[in-house]
Amino acid sequence: MVSLKPRRELWYARVRWYDKGVR
Repeated sequence: MVSLKPRRELWYARVRWYDKGVR
């Protein structure tokens, strides 16, 4: 269950980048 930690961080980084590009 260690793959969930890095995966969540990657998802957060993508959402933040998307929010910055869309907004």
